[in-house]
Amino acid sequence: ANPNPPYDGSARPGANLFTNSTIALDLETGALRWYFQSIHHDLWDWDNITGPVLFDVTRNGETIKGVGAAGKNCLLYLWHRETGEPINPMVETLVPTETNVPGEVVYPTQPIPYNARGVPLTPFCATYLDLDDPELQAQARQMYTPYSTDEHYIVAHGGSSFGSPSFSPRTGLLYVTGKNAGVSLLVKPLGDSLKLGEGGGHAKNFTEIDRIPAYPPTMTLTAYEPASGEDVWQQVLPALTFGASSGSLTTAGDLVFQGTEDGGFYAFHAETGAQVFHYDAGRTIRSSPMTYEVNGTQYVAVIASNTVLAFALP
Repeated sequence: ANPNPPYDGSARPGANLFTNSTIALDLETGALRWYFQSIHHDLWDWDNITGPVLFDVTRNGETIKGVGAAGKNCLLYLWHRETGEPINPMVETLVPTETNVPGEVVYPTQPIPYNARGVPLTPFCATYLDLDDPELQAQARQMYTPYSTDEHYIVAHGGSSFGSPSFSPRTGLLYVTGKNAGVSLLVKPLGDSLKLGEGGGHAKNFTEIDRIPAYPPTMTLTAYEPASGEDVWQQVLPALTFGASSGSLTTAGDLVFQGTEDGGFYAFHAETGAQVFHYDAGRTIRSSPMTYEVNGTQYVAVIASNTVLAFALP
């Protein structure tokens, strides 16, 4: 979960542990084993909303028992799941701290995952918006720029949202679903005046959000080699909104299944990323696929709006 209020952190100084974190607990005692906070003092609504995924891979003859989590900031975080130590470096990096929100103290650094070559891991979606309109481009800001009270900044806002990654032990690859999207909003300073009240969802509470029609969202499906942190392939797919996308499913037939908001249901070759199947469901798919076996036949199923679709080989 992310701390609240999301965009004005003046009443919650510090890192705000354990928000925006991946944590490991002892199953028998509930004691905290380790944690990692991927966003300190969140000012962008970039909570860890997708579940982590476990994987075992080999590097230099050694088995890595890993866990990965994909963020709404388009970054993939990878750790040794028994200790919480990063598989590759996580570098605390200086970020913009200038703000005009009264009383706000922006956290000065954020952890950036690196790959085994010692360079920042390639994001699985856009962290900075490249816009054709010069006026809009002038409003674009780099990742981790705090929003303003009087000037519309355009900041990337998509990432991994609800749909968890998947892993194939056959290919040794991790598959992450993301969104290329952005929003522009003004912060309404609240300080410590926040009170419990009736919820209203995005339409009521976020009316100042600009969806940026000049930058329509797209979905990404990216394959990573988790030991090295290298990206292997990526597919770009249709999207309708900046959030709430389904996750992927990998099978022993070396396929990766992915649904999209426009009703598309795809299968890609798990090793190469080549598309091998597409079905138009005619209704939104936001749930992750599942697979099961009945009488020796394997099925792949997914919920599309109010319909359950099931597929099998003839």
